[in-house]
Amino acid sequence: MKRNEVVCSNVLRPILKSYIDGVIYEIRESEGIYRFNHDKDLRALLNNEHVVERLGKEFNEDEIKIIYFKTLDIIKEKLQDNYCLNENKIVTVKRLGVL
Repeated sequence: MKRNEVVCSNVLRPILKSYIDGVIYEIRESEGIYRFNHDKDLRALLNNEHVVERLGKEFNEDEIKIIYFKTLDIIKEKLQDNYCLNENKIVTVKRLGVL
């Protein structure tokens, strides 16, 4: 994985759409790609009160810089009661200009 690439389960889509208004630069639904303007936008997402509450965990700076697949498992586990998981779909979140 590249430094400014974050891979997360499809379950974060409703959170991204509903709670981070104004942060997302572009959403291409057909490709499942979210583009963020800056790394700070990713920090805003992972520090969002609703997201922290759902995940039951706060992220430190190292985790925010890049979320490894281990963290993906935590996200899936914490959200599976609230969102329908589709194992075949992955949403890739990259800083604008990296695609």
